Amino acid sequence: MASIVETQSVKERRKAIFQLVWPATMESLLQYLVGLLATAMVGRLGAVAISATGLSNRVVRIPSALALMVTVGVTILIAQAIGAKRYEKVANLSYQALAISIIMGIAITLIGFVYAGDILAMFNAEEGLHEVATNFLRIAIWSIPFTLPSMTIGAALRGAGNTKTAMYVALVVNVVNVGIGYILIFGFGPVPALGVYGAAISLVIAQFVGLIVACLAMFHPNSPIQLRTVTSRRLSFPQITEIISLGFPASAESLLWQAATIVLTMVIVRFGTVALAAHQLGLEAEGLSYMPSIGLGVACTTLVGQALGARDRELTKFYVREVLTWTILLTIVTGGILLLFPRFLLGLLTNDGEVIALGSYYLILMGLIQVPQQATAIFKGAFRGAKDTKTPMLIALFGIWVIRIPLAFLLGENLGMGVIGVWIAITTDVFIRFLVSLYYFRKHKWLEDGISANSESVTSVS
Repeated sequence: MASIVETQSVKERRKAIFQLVWPATMESLLQYLVGLLATAMVGRLGAVAISATGLSNRVVRIPSALALMVTVGVTILIAQAIGAKRYEKVANLSYQALAISIIMGIAITLIGFVYAGDILAMFNAEEGLHEVATNFLRIAIWSIPFTLPSMTIGAALRGAGNTKTAMYVALVVNVVNVGIGYILIFGFGPVPALGVYGAAISLVIAQFVGLIVACLAMFHPNSPIQLRTVTSRRLSFPQITEIISLGFPASAESLLWQAATIVLTMVIVRFGTVALAAHQLGLEAEGLSYMPSIGLGVACTTLVGQALGARDRELTKFYVREVLTWTILLTIVTGGILLLFPRFLLGLLTNDGEVIALGSYYLILMGLIQVPQQATAIFKGAFRGAKDTKTPMLIALFGIWVIRIPLAFLLGENLGMGVIGVWIAITTDVFIRFLVSLYYFRKHKWLEDGISANSESVTSVS
């Protein structure tokens, strides 16, 4: 099992970056494109269907945020273990992370199914919308026991430098989701049209198939992680603690985002179904601009982790500079598409003229701040690779609860700007968090702390 940090020349280093980046970026692109198709199918069912899936998805994404305490931690630890050539630790970490994700997935699903209506009641949506969203959630929540273990397998393999497997899993999941989704939503032959609920059922089926593919990859003889070499099948609380202590701040950060999203959604619901649908479809269309930073952010965490595992300061700086440059160049293109073609993008998702007209303002505002937003994601990837998961959490906490939420209430409600005021608050938050992240990044404290943390971890539990 070769470490990426063994490459020496600039050409070899750039090749190593590309080998990590392209599968992760393709994975994101596949998810985005197929997600657009899935959203477009639901979009043809009307504003209520769009809003119902949007409210439900706000809840379904919470388990994925919780799973970050496992996935982020295991990616960092495996990357650094490989960089330090401590291969005996890799299989044990993967096994422990997978066991915890299975337990979490089952527990969250049971809670979500029983309390779906109560959870969605927080949005105070209209009665008809609440009923559709509740029924959708009670179906979609059963995807979680398959999603969380699959996420963990992908995270472990990424830490080992294998981003291709997650790409293949994403391809299978999304193709199955769209294919079965089309049949179940609109009906085909003897299969009746189930409408919006067909989308929920197809999600569950797709995630189940995705987990099977992920397991086949994990247990393949050529997998970089060989679970058959695990020294103990029992839960190891020292290793679980090590994983979660690193991943918890990332999970807390994501939960802060989910909480903010819920609060903002509660505000936007007050502006009507059209405003909520425009916001939901705007979020989906905006995903185009995330394509570069998602793949490059994953690569940044892995590369920084492996370089610091080898305690190579200059190689770490090189990787971050390269990844950041690629991100800025690619985001100029994707952000430009949001600015120039907002109506076209939204028109792919719905034929509702009011939703398209209003949502266009969202995409224009987001297009203006895509470069700082995606650069911030790369800084976060570098901090995480250096075992600093607390700084991104604190920056997110500041941006969300000091800037975004108060400003959204001020502009949206107090000053009467409606949903556009909320979107201006989001834009302001993104730019301020970029400035804070840039300041901390340029201080290089995260780098020195990362070197020190790796020196101290040489004697940690294997």
